[in-house]
Amino acid sequence: MRRTVDLFLGLFVAVFVISGLIWMLAAPGTSFAQDDPATLRDQMASEDDDVRLVAVIDAGKLGNAPVEIIDRLLELTLDHNELVRISAERSLGKIGAPVNERLKVWMAEESVDRYLMATGGVRALGPDGANWVPAIIRKLNTDDYRTKMGSLFALVAIGPASEPALDRVIELLQDPEFQVQQVSCRVIAAIGPKAKRAGPALAEMINEDRSVSARTHAMIALGAIGPVEGVDSVGILREWVNAFTVTDRERSLEGLALLGPLAVSAKDDVEKLMLDRSKSVMPNAAYTYWRITGDQAKALELLVLYLDKYDFRNASLVKLGEMGPAAASATGKIALLLTSDEAGIRESALLALKGIGPAAREAIPHVRVVAESDEDQLLRDMAKEVLESISAPESGGKPGGNGTGRH
Repeated sequence: MRRTVDLFLGLFVAVFVISGLIWMLAAPGTSFAQDDPATLRDQMASEDDDVRLVAVIDAGKLGNAPVEIIDRLLELTLDHNELVRISAERSLGKIGAPVNERLKVWMAEESVDRYLMATGGVRALGPDGANWVPAIIRKLNTDDYRTKMGSLFALVAIGPASEPALDRVIELLQDPEFQVQQVSCRVIAAIGPKAKRAGPALAEMINEDRSVSARTHAMIALGAIGPVEGVDSVGILREWVNAFTVTDRERSLEGLALLGPLAVSAKDDVEKLMLDRSKSVMPNAAYTYWRITGDQAKALELLVLYLDKYDFRNASLVKLGEMGPAAASATGKIALLLTSDEAGIRESALLALKGIGPAAREAIPHVRVVAESDEDQLLRDMAKEVLESISAPESGGKPGGNGTGRH
């Protein structure tokens, strides 16, 4: 049982850990017959991980995929190979509506494994899977650990439309398994301001002796739901910005960033962390400083500087992507990192450019090189998506969101 749980949770391992394995993938141009579902189905059953991976990626290009392809992709969301699992979910998301239709069969399954595969399909659909919230709520009323985890991860992907499940999710903050507590916090954060009634429970959770993972995800959720009457969210989060563990510092800063100008009273604490290398959260602090003060120039100057620091490069790329069009002036520096020897850095650079959007148009030639010749097929496909994103008409300067990579 635990082996299946470990495989399932592997989808959420940090992206730069996964990327260390990517160099083993097939060479540029390797692809199976994209218009031949029978061939793809056979290749997806191969014992060779690389063959299976390339076939899974190609399956996402079928458009109106036949049932047997959708079923195989759903099964592969629990594959032993992490990259195959992630790619299966991505391909299901690209197929879209036919997956939702097929889930009418899969979500009715009594088998826990089959239900977990079905929730992989719901995760792939994201907000378009909101029609499954009532069924997921029913599944949450169980003592089975795997069923709870699969259900919660699906609700995270659905986002704000998961609000009908909120009361049960708040109850699960007291679950004996810290992983269940953690992902319940992620659901609350994904619901956002509609989840304000979770505020007191989150505040209590942060102040209790919980696991670092559960406590720090509660910090993010507390920021994501916004101000809550009777809860001093800013004061609670400020207490943790200089905590002993890096995770406590990072996630308390993230919670403050989500509160934005409402957290301006934490300005001095955050500013000190921007320059304190010993605290290891300089990029996070720079981003938070921008969110609460609006000082774009100061934050950008530091984030671009940190791109030259190996230990902070990935975190800086993530935060530049989250700044959106406001980070446009960093485009040239980010584009240079697309030639990094590390697949994880190339991926983070792509995601940062996607977050910046059309304001990063000057990077198009660099992204095109990745799309055409990178040794990693997943990155080639990702680069093509980034090209579409940064080639679109500009739509303003809102912060936020560089999409998802392999996690």
